[in-house]
Amino acid sequence: MTKKVCSISSDEYDEGSFSDILHQYIEAPTKAEFDKVKQKILLSNCLQGLQYWSQGLLLEFILHFKERFKDLDVDSDKWNLEIDKWNWMGIALGKLRAFKWSEEIYRALYDLFCDLQSHKGRIAKGTPLHQIGWVDLLRGTPESIKRSQYYMKLAMLEDKITVDDGFKNLPAYKVLRGEHNLSETYLDRLAQAVEIYKKKHPEDACLRPELIYLEYVIDRSKQERSSLYDLDSKLARQLMEDVKRTTTANEKGVSLEILLAYLFFDFPGL
Repeated sequence: MTKKVCSISSDEYDEGSFSDILHQYIEAPTKAEFDKVKQKILLSNCLQGLQYWSQGLLLEFILHFKERFKDLDVDSDKWNLEIDKWNWMGIALGKLRAFKWSEEIYRALYDLFCDLQSHKGRIAKGTPLHQIGWVDLLRGTPESIKRSQYYMKLAMLEDKITVDDGFKNLPAYKVLRGEHNLSETYLDRLAQAVEIYKKKHPEDACLRPELIYLEYVIDRSKQERSSLYDLDSKLARQLMEDVKRTTTANEKGVSLEILLAYLFFDFPGL
C-alpha cells in the first residue's frame, strides 16, 4: 500500500485511509474538489473515523490552517473556502452528536481569528460564535441553552459590527428571536451597545464582542443577567492587562468592574 507524508507534521499515512481522505479535505483547492471529498466523508466508514479520531482531526486542522490563514486575504474566495471546510466539519460532528468535538472545532477557529487580528486587523467572527451557540442548542440541556443564548448574542454583536443594520438578516438574530424568544426591542437595545462602545472607545477596533457585551452588562439600567460558566483565559488576561494599563482612578475603576463582571459570570454561585 502506498505511503503518503503529511506536509506539516511529516507523519506517514496509507493511501485511501481515513487520514488520506482527511488530508484531501484539508488540501482541496477548489469548491468542486471540496464537494467531492465531502461525499467520501459521508460514507459510513469515514463517519466512524470522525467519531473515533476527533482529537487528531482537531490537531490536523489547527496545524494546517494556522499558517495558511495568515497568508490569505479575508475578503477572498479562498478565505471563504477555508472557512467552509471548518464549518462543514463542525456541522458533521454536531449531527453525529459528537458535541464536544464540534464545539472544539469552532472554538479553535474563533481563537485562531482572535490571534490573527493582531497583524491582520479585525476579522469577522460571527460564524464560529454562532456555531458554538448552535452546538449548545443541539445539546438541549438547561445550562447549554443559557450558553447558547450568550454565544448567539456575541455573534449578533459581531454581525452588527460587520454589516451594521444588516445584522437582522443574519442567522444569530433569527435564532435569538425564534429559538430563544428574545424580543425585537431587547435585541435592538443590545445592538445599540455597539455604537455606544465605539463612542466611548474611538481608538478600539472592536476586536472582541465580549468587551462590548460586558460593558452593556455592567450598566445597571439594562438589568442584564448572564452566566457564562466558560472562562476564556486569554480574554481574562487581556482584561487584567487593561486594569494595569489605566492611568486614572476612574479608568481603573471601570476596567476593574469589567474584569470582575467577567469573572463573576464564569463561576456558578459567585
